[in-house]
Amino acid sequence: MVIYDGQPPESVLSKIKAAREGLAIHSLDALRELGRQQPLELAESRTPSGDDVACIMYTSGSTGPPKGVVLKHSNLVAAVGSVLSMVGHHLKLDDTLLAFLPLAHIFEYVVELCFLFVGGCCGYGRVKTLTDQSVRNCQGDIKAFRPTIMVGVPAIWELIRKGILAQVNNAGAIRKSMFNGAMAVKKANIPVLKNIVDLIVFAKIRQATGGRLRLGLSGGAALSRETQEFLNLALVTIFQGTSIISIFTNLPTLGLELTNALRLRYDRDERHVRRPSTRYHSVWCCGSPCSIRRNQVPRCTRGRIPLDQ
Repeated sequence: MVIYDGQPPESVLSKIKAAREGLAIHSLDALRELGRQQPLELAESRTPSGDDVACIMYTSGSTGPPKGVVLKHSNLVAAVGSVLSMVGHHLKLDDTLLAFLPLAHIFEYVVELCFLFVGGCCGYGRVKTLTDQSVRNCQGDIKAFRPTIMVGVPAIWELIRKGILAQVNNAGAIRKSMFNGAMAVKKANIPVLKNIVDLIVFAKIRQATGGRLRLGLSGGAALSRETQEFLNLALVTIFQGTSIISIFTNLPTLGLELTNALRLRYDRDERHVRRPSTRYHSVWCCGSPCSIRRNQVPRCTRGRIPLDQ
């Protein structure tokens, strides 16, 4: 089934119909009308509850066999609510999100759910077609889509940083000195001058990402402080959301506070009481976003998350 909005040319619809036999094509208005014709009881019978399973999110298996984490609708709703309560004031209705992490990645999944909730526009790209250097005879995904928000893994942000530095180093001694001086001005947060270097020095760098990027989200692993600081000054503000622990450790940097939906407690003094002595510290987490089940691997959570909290 293909759903479209607006008034596409009839030739486009004909090509889509010819692509596969039995393919149903409906406009968004026609789809709404089909829904109105259905009995109300049918919709109510399909409405999920908070305890219904929404999906089973599998880990990558990089440290062992892949494990399926069972996520309920209440887990996802609470996770979206937590993200919106912390960074929702940065999101606008006219924002555009460039996403190229797979939806099987929980960080990407929650970010896109947040965007659907606020009514933003999502565009999907690939690493192989992300930049102008990756394609021929056309613009890369970033420049063509001109996103205001971008989600990526640390390897992508590291690649962007290396690309910027490579351009600076190849530009000659004078431009390199100008860039380093502009970075020093931005880091010192000097009034007036920081706005001038933004217009003169950093504007061309930002044009490589479409010229509208104002917020970056990094997930999948911890982004180095050096790279985060560099991109914050030269390109765009970067938020990290790699995991429970990284969010916990980066909250002071971002000026954010934990919400009631997700409570964390750094267990250092009581670790000998709660579990066998170990050289590791632990972060005990509880609250609605946390899943207490892993599909077919009960030992992963048994005794680790207190069910009564």
